[in-house]
Amino acid sequence: MFNSLSGTLTYKGIDNIYLLNSCGIEWDITVSAKTLQALPPVGDECQVYTYYLHTENMVKLYGFFSKDERTFFLELNKVNGIGPKQAMKMLSSISAKQMSEALDKDDVALLAGIPGVGKKTAQKLMLAMRGKLVMDEELAAAPAGNPKFADIVNALSDMGFEYRKALKAVEEVAKDSDIMNMKDDEREKEIFKRAIVLLST
Repeated sequence: MFNSLSGTLTYKGIDNIYLLNSCGIEWDITVSAKTLQALPPVGDECQVYTYYLHTENMVKLYGFFSKDERTFFLELNKVNGIGPKQAMKMLSSISAKQMSEALDKDDVALLAGIPGVGKKTAQKLMLAMRGKLVMDEELAAAPAGNPKFADIVNALSDMGFEYRKALKAVEEVAKDSDIMNMKDDEREKEIFKRAIVLLST
């Protein structure tokens, strides 16, 4: 599936845009209010990151001005009781960076202040998303300067460990001189094992 679409912005609505690409296809893309504000005027060229949703009752293309906003949207949709419609409303009220900071600081009040959320849903969001909303700039910073270590961090995150804690654990373990002298495959396995021990203590 496509990661993004580029073309001429031909229309801006309340919650959607039309984007005409070089092949002559004009896409109808659902967007948040923040994406609408971030996009250039009608007639200009632009790029939007996309997510194609196909369910039994819906076929819709969503667009986002940044990868972080798309990540926010996808993580919100994993939370029980929050669907695409409510996720887009939330995206219109708070940025991915603000959301990430609120989760890190246990700021339930900020989340509860988002229109349509409330305290109960805010607590649910905190439990479900804390440590999982990782900004693109954080993903780009490979642990210990080695992009291969990012796979270890992602594997630890998939096991349920908070991404940032896993990142710190891998960075700490990778500094060990014994680790750095190992062959690539052995080093990655050893980092993975030691990071699990570190995160479990």
